[in-house]
Amino acid sequence: MEPSLQYGISLDTINIPENKKHTGIRITYPRLSKKNHPEVYDQIARLIKNEKNDFYKLIAEEKVQYDSNFQVNEGYYMWIAPVSLYQTENLVSFSIESGHSFTGGTSYFEYHVINYDLVKKKPIILKDYFILNTAADTILFDGLISRALNRDFSIKRRTEFSGQINFSFDDLYIYFYLDRYDVLGFGISSIKKKYILEHINPEYR
Repeated sequence: MEPSLQYGISLDTINIPENKKHTGIRITYPRLSKKNHPEVYDQIARLIKNEKNDFYKLIAEEKVQYDSNFQVNEGYYMWIAPVSLYQTENLVSFSIESGHSFTGGTSYFEYHVINYDLVKKKPIILKDYFILNTAADTILFDGLISRALNRDFSIKRRTEFSGQINFSFDDLYIYFYLDRYDVLGFGISSIKKKYILEHINPEYR
């Protein structure tokens, strides 16, 4: 039911140790060849760069301080880690979580999805992957997602609110992602592809 990391996709990790500004940064990401997969490679590189820049802005005025009561250093920690990695000769579907937390406090996280058609050399968006040709198709899709998320869902309202619907897929499942502090709640929900196969573009079944 949960997303998985496909065997055979190499990972790399960057560890930046604790310093006066933060309690550490750990970045784990799929390591693809820039020569063979330039578009996906660049998207991952941009994601890492942007998330690090945002984190450094967040902690610009922060300092790590020692809490003698709990005997720990208090400060912000940042991570990037894969949640689901799926790849074939023709496509890539990656979901990567990024976030930060304060020692002993709540964490913030969001999901970044890279769905890419390696043959057509273009991103795979919702309307590419699913058959949504008519209003009836959209209503049916809204119902499927509502049941998967266990809450009311509307493509129209969703795109108006956030501009996108984060999803990824593998051989068996389609996964839908809601970030922390999303109005619909947060977490990962899934649907078995075999139950909605006729509503998936034949190219991606």
